[in-house]
Amino acid sequence: MKSSRAFVLAITLCCVSSALAQVPVSFVPAGDESSDFQTEVLLADLDNPTGIALRPTHATSGPYELYFAESGAGRVLRVATNALEQVDEVLVDFPLGTLGQRPEYRVGPLGLAFISRTKLVVSSKGESPGADVLASFTLPSDDSVLTAAEQDHAVGPLKAELAAQVDDLQFGELVMADRMCFLTTGGQKGWVLKSGIEANRLAYLQPFIDLQKKVGYGAPAGIALIPHPRPAFLVVALMGSRDTPQDSRLTFFVPSSGELAMNLPTGLHDIISLAYSPTGQLYAADFSWHDAQAGGVYRIDDARLDGRQTCRAVKIASIVRPFSLAFAPDGSLFVTALGEGDNTKQGTLVKITGEL
Repeated sequence: MKSSRAFVLAITLCCVSSALAQVPVSFVPAGDESSDFQTEVLLADLDNPTGIALRPTHATSGPYELYFAESGAGRVLRVATNALEQVDEVLVDFPLGTLGQRPEYRVGPLGLAFISRTKLVVSSKGESPGADVLASFTLPSDDSVLTAAEQDHAVGPLKAELAAQVDDLQFGELVMADRMCFLTTGGQKGWVLKSGIEANRLAYLQPFIDLQKKVGYGAPAGIALIPHPRPAFLVVALMGSRDTPQDSRLTFFVPSSGELAMNLPTGLHDIISLAYSPTGQLYAADFSWHDAQAGGVYRIDDARLDGRQTCRAVKIASIVRPFSLAFAPDGSLFVTALGEGDNTKQGTLVKITGEL
């Protein structure tokens, strides 16, 4: 039933005019089905864990290899889901910067994604404003540890090209498509950037969607692609103001042109990550800057309000300050979360199971 609702939403997007996409729609109140799902803390006492990625595999059941950024420690770690007692360093010595205000988090690497089984791409916080880069690392076959300087190649930074238009070029979440990587940049004048992929290499990095111009709304964070064979829309979460509750929006763009297809209110506070389940259902992590207890992980359902297309957020897990989402082929959802404290190493890696 959940995947059916997602299918209706994706198909409806094909018929939405750009005029309708701009019409304000009040959000449908959120639901709560968290009692139907199981939440398990796999790892605790982490230092501001951020991006997470599942290493590509053809297996439809575990165990799986999870790669995640322990951002406050400036490193990327690896853990197998059947050997949680062994957590290995993969990449170390990333420069540290800060993310957000009230609280302000210590961060280094932020977003993770695989080009191939041996090529890991990392978006990292630069040592100074506008110095962020998108770097690719070739994972050693002997599992030795690489430093951030031992990148295979990198693209960025973009400060010189975008300084006149963008107030904050802090790179965020990224998603891989066919021969393309899309990523968000922070700030109220945030952008979606794109990087071409040629021969398993990042070929370039350039501006793609000016969100203030297209939507009139800022602070992009989560990003995902509607999975094939549905229409391949690029979905971007706009956090809105960190001090304004329930103002996050979902925007849908044509990935080939960057044209806006739909712009929907969600009623969530600060969506920071998006992910599609293997069944094709969209999920969102609500970081909730203004109230840590008000966030969590939500399923996004198709809905109608006054005859118009909208969506309904349904909570599946109450997690404090969730940051990034990654699905395994068996439907398990893995979540990094910063926790209640401010740079106090209260981060966790969480597993959610149920009818996802």
